[in-house]
Amino acid sequence: MTSILLELQKDALDPNIALSDLLRKARLIAHKLKTQDFEEWIKKELEGYSVGDQIPEYRKIGCQIKENQPYHDWQPINPEGDEPYRILSPVQVDVLFPIFQIEKMPDDSIEVEIPFPRLTISLPQKEIKANVQIGRFVPKIALDTIVDIIRTNLLEWTIKLEDQGIVGEGLTFTEKETIKAKEIPQINIKNFNGILGDITNSPVVQTQTISVQKKNFESLKNYLKEIGIENDDIDELQTAIKTDPVPDTSEHFGEKVGSWIGRMIGKASTGAWQITVNTASGLLTQMLLKYYGF
Repeated sequence: MTSILLELQKDALDPNIALSDLLRKARLIAHKLKTQDFEEWIKKELEGYSVGDQIPEYRKIGCQIKENQPYHDWQPINPEGDEPYRILSPVQVDVLFPIFQIEKMPDDSIEVEIPFPRLTISLPQKEIKANVQIGRFVPKIALDTIVDIIRTNLLEWTIKLEDQGIVGEGLTFTEKETIKAKEIPQINIKNFNGILGDITNSPVVQTQTISVQKKNFESLKNYLKEIGIENDDIDELQTAIKTDPVPDTSEHFGEKVGSWIGRMIGKASTGAWQITVNTASGLLTQMLLKYYGF
């Protein structure tokens, strides 16, 4: 009979299998092995986190605050410099959604709005015009990163168990395997973040004052160099911009530009580009939106 642990290990390598399905299978394994901390983490990922919970670092994402006035699209605001928005700082959001909700978000979106808690938004809303909306926006690729990190975390867990001879048979594990599983140091879930880190104190954030001008690739090139992107990657982006049709909305980039952003996020995730994943996704999205004039 096939081991459920080895099934999970195989499924974790299949991008066509939803992460929520992997987590349900992993929860069953964790429950049978009586690894309570790991099972509790899985439950939170399946059901979502609540305000006041200890949120894993990989679910803390840099965001951009925008206002939507009548007859205007969403426009960025600076909560640290603009009154009465200072109460909305810092510009970071804890993503509380359950995994299935993150997985269901449209693949072709560049940004996703995450609503403010009702109490947080009440004061600024009183001090500005009632018909002005305020929202938090995070790069869609940063949410995709959450999914990828959790999938990798599950795979690492199964490898750890297998290395210690904890495989089971079918849906069952021996008492010896259960005891041994408790002795294995668990992956540090609360701080598991790859190289995400603290975006607030990242030196790269300080480069956001560099001006990227509409349809001026030289200004874009200078920005990219300043944040540590190599010349070959910059040349690839220039080719992608020339190849793709000009986007007519801030909701979607072209296929080539979108793929380029994905490669840069990949470099950040491996440490090849010394910047946190979520900072990278936010910066690249924002500067390209500026370049296109949004």
